[in-house]
Amino acid sequence: MLKLLSDINNISRFDVEPASLSGLTQGSWVKFDGAIAAGAASYAVWTEHDNSEWSYDVDATGQITLMYGNYRALTDQFVGTPAVGAALYADTDGKLDGGGSGVVVAYAVAHDAAAGTLEFVTV
Repeated sequence: MLKLLSDINNISRFDVEPASLSGLTQGSWVKFDGAIAAGAASYAVWTEHDNSEWSYDVDATGQITLMYGNYRALTDQFVGTPAVGAALYADTDGKLDGGGSGVVVAYAVAHDAAAGTLEFVTV
């Protein structure tokens, strides 16, 4: 899940054709080529996915939409319990991780353990 909380005009979107869709979902973090790589400069997958199948456009084109820019969003694609203000990195599963290393992709703004969500702002 990835819910954009900022003005859509604050982001840029681009489509990529990943080598594999396995392990990806809306809110996953991948490199510019659509591959998951821990600690790498990564972008959030914005394409709709309902945890069982992708939207029809992915079936038609094989491409997913990534977004970048300075924005605030809410996701369920994270690990651990990141503290407010913690630097977030992409992990080996394409999730945000406050205990990772490498390129910082976002900062934690709020964590709701009951809802299983993390609010973040990108850098």
